Amino acid sequence: MTPGNTPPGDTPDEVEVSKVDVTTGKELPGAKLTVLDESGRVVDEWISTDTPHTVTNLEKGRTYILREELAPEGYLKANDITFTAGSTGKVVMKDEVPYGRICLAKTGDVVRGVVPVKDDWLKHFFRYRAGQLSGAT
Repeated sequence: MTPGNTPPGDTPDEVEVSKVDVTTGKELPGAKLTVLDESGRVVDEWISTDTPHTVTNLEKGRTYILREELAPEGYLKANDITFTAGSTGKVVMKDEVPYGRICLAKTGDVVRGVVPVKDDWLKHFFRYRAGQLSGAT
């Protein structure tokens, strides 16, 4: 049985899908999302907006997969979420912002514009101007 071919007497189910920022809980526009059935067929696909999306004509008791094909700019792609129609009315997928460290190795010109903060030379920031970091790797 495929969604949309529900026998008489059975009511198709719907699920509200939210794509949110893991930190703020706010809806995230710009993610390409897909709902697949157990055999991998596409049931619904859309680009997220600032409001939740409703997936309709799901068969109650059947398992589906919510997949993020493309994350919004500046976010990591979320893992697939498996859900069963009829057991929940809402599915929330959360995206995280990547965190990390960047190390620059600088040879050549001396960086100008270093400003000490609170008289602590180890805690400082740079005011970069175009061309001052030639040769940075």
